[in-house]
Amino acid sequence: MGILHAFTLPSVPKENKQKLKEVVLEENWKRTKLFAIIILFFEAILIVRQLPGGIDLYVGLYLGLFSAAAIYLLCIYIMEKKKIPTGYRMFMVHFFVFLFLAWGTMVTLLDQLHYGHVMAFVVNYMCVSTLFLANGKHYLLFALPNVVFLYVGLPFYQQSANMLSGHYTNLTVFIFFCWLASQLLYKGFAANFFNKLLLTEINEELEAQIAQNEVMNEQLKKQAMLDELTGVPNRRGFQDYIHSALANESKRRLSLFLLDVDAFKS
Repeated sequence: MGILHAFTLPSVPKENKQKLKEVVLEENWKRTKLFAIIILFFEAILIVRQLPGGIDLYVGLYLGLFSAAAIYLLCIYIMEKKKIPTGYRMFMVHFFVFLFLAWGTMVTLLDQLHYGHVMAFVVNYMCVSTLFLANGKHYLLFALPNVVFLYVGLPFYQQSANMLSGHYTNLTVFIFFCWLASQLLYKGFAANFFNKLLLTEINEELEAQIAQNEVMNEQLKKQAMLDELTGVPNRRGFQDYIHSALANESKRRLSLFLLDVDAFKS
């Protein structure tokens, strides 16, 4: 039950789910901006390092990812200036993440002809799974196509059956745990967000109740100091006024008139 609880979210109103969607988008928006800048930095280093050996497919892939990150940052700048709707911004974030994974997949397939390792895909997949927040549906949209493409493409680039078997085994285990980490991170973020919303709602209700109680207390205080029949201050009201008047530091004079009203009730 404890494991299943980690993958479930509390039942919340539809408007709170929409708020979560917007908060997740803003969080991913900020993260992808920073991530695109980091990509520009590292790809520039790889391009400079690779160029002396001539222009090959690796240089082309590095230039491609460098250009994609630069275009993405430009699109972010334009979208923020023009306040583009949420749907388009979400598409941009998911497309950039998908493109980053696709780049790692292509580099990994190319590496099979030279080095035989899968580090490019592993690193990219791990970055996507741990840095970006995505629910199960969105995660499958940008991850599953690349995983399928890699699994289908590996036999065409890796001729060694032993290495191919090892890649499939290691990648499957790695992908599962990355998916697990991604969903735990998302569920944890969502649960914290819903708890904050609930706490805010409770505090607002308490503040409203306190304000209402203060109004009621003030009304009760007035009622306790007024005579119901005449509406004039009663003995308690008289004493309260006398104490307030005597406590006043101003040197004003205080006079008392004692009236005896005959046949008061009639």
